[in-house]
Amino acid sequence: SLGGAFLPTASNAGVNFYLGNRAGADGLYTPLVPGRGHAFFEAEDARRLAEQALVDARLAEARALGVLPRLPRIHTVQTEGAIPLRRAWRRLVERVLDEAGVSEGGGLGDAECARRVGELPETRIGAALRHAARHRSEYMWPWETEPHSLATGILDDETYDWLSVLEGLLRTGGWPLVDSEAELAEAHRAVREHTGVPADPTGTAGVAGLLRLIREGEVENDERVAVLLTGIQR
Repeated sequence: SLGGAFLPTASNAGVNFYLGNRAGADGLYTPLVPGRGHAFFEAEDARRLAEQALVDARLAEARALGVLPRLPRIHTVQTEGAIPLRRAWRRLVERVLDEAGVSEGGGLGDAECARRVGELPETRIGAALRHAARHRSEYMWPWETEPHSLATGILDDETYDWLSVLEGLLRTGGWPLVDSEAELAEAHRAVREHTGVPADPTGTAGVAGLLRLIREGEVENDERVAVLLTGIQR
């Protein structure tokens, strides 16, 4: 109460707690997702960030309990025309490797960069993530030319949860995958033909990423892999 009177207020304690304690917090209000400061977005963004945190926590719990021998390597998939996440990841890992004295970091492929980062102390990864949180514009910005894709759902001008996704990639040894339109179309055809799952091209993009990993020798025949099929074809 205030002055003895009942004062209704928003039930956003969790959001405020997160804003005040997340990486890069400075005591001032900032949108949960940069560029989405309108109240219209807050509930949706809070839910998505909470879901991401829950997934991270459950994976860590499974690892601690011995259910998982190690954290699974996480990969994301983007189309050639829109790669804001891959661009941000590349800038971040090159920064980490440069500071670690790996001078050829800029000339390494994505898979090798991910492996080199995985060999570094956790403190270096944490420091790089804190730098990215404080200097967002160095890592994430909108596309210069609007792209087009069969998988419209992954045409992000900016990846709204980019920092938490980058953290998941860095801590599990994964990296962003970039597929062509032809590869996305082939994955969609294969899923519809062989599984009967009515997923749309966005929802089958993960299969395109898996096929790329197999072609590049990054997934062995006896490995267990999980792929999310999301989004129904309408």
